[in-house]
Amino acid sequence: MATILVAQAATDLDLTSLNASTTCNDTCKDLVLRVSSWEKSQSASNFSFYEVPTNFSETMEPGIVLSLERTTNLTNYTVPTPLTMSRMMYTTEDLNGTIIPASAYILWPSSPLEVPDPDSSSSTHLPLVAWAHGTSGGLAPCAPSNYRNLQYHFQVPYLLALQGYVVVAPDYAGLGVAKLPNGDNIGHPWAAAPAHANDVANAIIAARNAFPEYLRPVGPFAAMGHSQGAAATRKAIEDHEANKTQLWTNTFLSLQPSLAKGITAAYPAFNLSGLTDAGRDRWVNVQEAVQGCLPTKGVSGLGIPLGQLVYHNWTEQPAVLDFEKRTAVGRNPFKGPLLIAAGDKDSVVDFKNMEVNVRDTCGMLQGAGVQESLEFLEYTGQNHFPVIQASQGKWLGWIRDRIFSTANVSYGCKFGTVRGFQREEAINSVFPNFLVEVAGPGEGWKYSL
Repeated sequence: MATILVAQAATDLDLTSLNASTTCNDTCKDLVLRVSSWEKSQSASNFSFYEVPTNFSETMEPGIVLSLERTTNLTNYTVPTPLTMSRMMYTTEDLNGTIIPASAYILWPSSPLEVPDPDSSSSTHLPLVAWAHGTSGGLAPCAPSNYRNLQYHFQVPYLLALQGYVVVAPDYAGLGVAKLPNGDNIGHPWAAAPAHANDVANAIIAARNAFPEYLRPVGPFAAMGHSQGAAATRKAIEDHEANKTQLWTNTFLSLQPSLAKGITAAYPAFNLSGLTDAGRDRWVNVQEAVQGCLPTKGVSGLGIPLGQLVYHNWTEQPAVLDFEKRTAVGRNPFKGPLLIAAGDKDSVVDFKNMEVNVRDTCGMLQGAGVQESLEFLEYTGQNHFPVIQASQGKWLGWIRDRIFSTANVSYGCKFGTVRGFQREEAINSVFPNFLVEVAGPGEGWKYSL
């Protein structure tokens, strides 16, 4: 069955453009086809859900539900059997304030926690956690809501729902929903934290509008994010005035073409101008040709030194500088409390740069006399994804304490270090070292192991 899925997926690829690549040789093309075909085998359904209704209008308010799948068929998902799921399309705002459609999923717990309502001694409500995912890709097929394992599976969303929380998780604009009814494309503005923050905030509003019988229209919630989603979450609690931090300019070299694509989504005239001929070839004739997501991105640049994918000093172009100014995160007032867990061996996000940013933010708060709570924890020996599970006990307890208002409020900044136990014996990798898979027909016996 898996072989059939791969073969079927491969027929949807733009092999003409891929074959036209002048920098990706036969070995490169074979690998890209293999990886992108596997990606497509991980889709849980066809993409009809992401077609925008004709009644969509840019004059709508953000947070309006455009379409709702109250009960998603989970046959092809790996969502744990006690849980249920919904998907929705809703209105949000892009970086320029234009109303656009986006999609999100909602995971429903089987045994939800009950949080006492502050204005009633007898009623309760379901606790809500907004989950902002890390980079999944930059094209339409890369929506976590259509991945069998919702991208972060047991690392975050499954875990939160199994703990009793309602999980509201946006895909971000341009992922899943990528075309307006008039045919105009919706690009994914990768690294545009304010736009992703809008997607998070408006997904919460839309979920509350869609399910008023379960979710309170107002009230506290927790928001959590990783990588791209961490920036979105942090921006969601900040004032949206422009600042001058440069967190993203040190972005992982292999992701710089994604950044150029993200800037082009916000500034169409930029038109990938930061990419060299080789970089443009690998993006247009390889990555876009097969509609690849993050796994394909990891192999689509092979054979070319990373520094040769973009022009030297391309980030000095006016459009890039303006994008940087508008999307920067940190050194701003925010509405806390805020917990930041970071691995000092992170290969994707520069740890020292992040720490300086946080300390500058704390200095700004102190100088302005702002009373907020910020805790920054360094997890020694932890890389980009492993830090999620290394810090799991901390953030699960932190969320519960805030949801139930049992935490002692402590204003100011607190810095700490969690030293990894037997780190020298543990596996150190950027990505997780496990997969969540689905057994094929007649292979249900695999689930007993």
